[in-house]
Amino acid sequence: MVVALLILASAAWAATAQGTASASVGAPTIDPAAGVPPVKIADEAVVIPEGHIVYQVLLTNPVSASDTWTNTVVIDTIDSSLRIDDVGTTRGTPSWAGQDVTVSIGDMSPGTMATVTISVTVKSTATRAYRIANTAYLSHSGEPSVASSEATTVVAHVGSYLSMLLRGHRVEYWTEDWRFGFGVVRNPIEQYDVSQLDADWYVNFGVRTDPPSQSGLRYIPTIRLSDTGYSPSQVTIVDYANDHPGTLWLIGNEPDAPAQDCVTPANYAQLYHELYHLIKGADPSAKIAIGGVVQATPLRLQYLDLILQEYQNRYGAMIPVDVWNVHGFILQEKADGWGCQIPCGLSATQGRLYTIEQHDDMTIFQQQIVAFRQWMANKGERDKPLIVSEYGILMPGLLGFYEPRVETVMLATFDYFVNTTSASLGYESDGNRLVQAWNWYSLDDWRFEGYQSFSHLFDPNTKQITDLGQAFADYTASVP
Repeated sequence: MVVALLILASAAWAATAQGTASASVGAPTIDPAAGVPPVKIADEAVVIPEGHIVYQVLLTNPVSASDTWTNTVVIDTIDSSLRIDDVGTTRGTPSWAGQDVTVSIGDMSPGTMATVTISVTVKSTATRAYRIANTAYLSHSGEPSVASSEATTVVAHVGSYLSMLLRGHRVEYWTEDWRFGFGVVRNPIEQYDVSQLDADWYVNFGVRTDPPSQSGLRYIPTIRLSDTGYSPSQVTIVDYANDHPGTLWLIGNEPDAPAQDCVTPANYAQLYHELYHLIKGADPSAKIAIGGVVQATPLRLQYLDLILQEYQNRYGAMIPVDVWNVHGFILQEKADGWGCQIPCGLSATQGRLYTIEQHDDMTIFQQQIVAFRQWMANKGERDKPLIVSEYGILMPGLLGFYEPRVETVMLATFDYFVNTTSASLGYESDGNRLVQAWNWYSLDDWRFEGYQSFSHLFDPNTKQITDLGQAFADYTASVP
């Protein structure tokens, strides 16, 4: 049985553990041949007469495209209730006549982005409660025009507008003092009474556009990547960013891992650049985190070095990361072997040859966290938050990892995260703690590659809390 497990693990160490949370990964949502719809956003959802709106039209010829867009043009007819004040563009030449805006972009090679900015003022004669809906159109290379997403703004009475401002509030979707999290895999989170855990945040290894309201619990979306695109679509990402300002976004899940997103360093740099600017364009208050590599070993840090180098070469700057992110597993690195294999795009045949017994070694676990913080400091990134967005025990009971052993290591990691500081490496804004937030794998995944494991906090069948889940809850209840 052990031999069978090791043979199975050599094919894809986490295909079952995480693949169920993102079955669409590997099938890109961008179809270059069909044309990529531009994204249009407005900086104000509600305005008053003589108020101002800034529209942005975001264009991207994706890195997966095979052809350069030629003779690229954006046409936008502005609503008659608006007065055009200015039109700008990051590429090409803008012009307008009456309410018609035309921007000649020129050629856009794969991976190229452009942003058209249209500044307008609401006329004093605009009807109150009037909904202004605006759409831009993109054409290029003789292809049919493609409509952008719709940007909408409502003209309100002054009194109503002030009332909304007084009543309104912005939800904080992530702050650096949130600590305990978990990963949801098997069932929707609302099927469990997760309030028992007293946790702070969770992921589901994808983007759920309708996350249920959970008191005190925040949802962190993950954009899934492949070498040919990403999921979900640009429009879905922008809509979610508009509706959930201040969200922390994870760009990829284990982009280094052959069994997960598996993106070469060069392609990751391009996709990250595209997504960073897409999200920030829709929500400047959003926080962007790099995708977590499986573990902070020299081989995985080399993979990250190549991403940073590629980004610098392409865009002339350090990759802009608001929150650094790493995973905390201990797995063998060997081509065609069990474990997490070799990072995608690297030519090495082996790295750290950890054994199965070392899978829960706390000394190694701590060494990897310190190694990542040291790597951050070496890059001038010490003064940034670090999260561990996935870690846990993947090995099954068959190999000796039953609940008591798993509970011991889980609680030891909690002690380490809560109490460990470093005057030279830690995050000064958080009392020099090494790690600001952590996410246990998992809430409800009870089988590792077909074999029963004991790392789940809730039983996915009975929907009841497990002994491990109760240990999680007892610990969080004891933390001030």
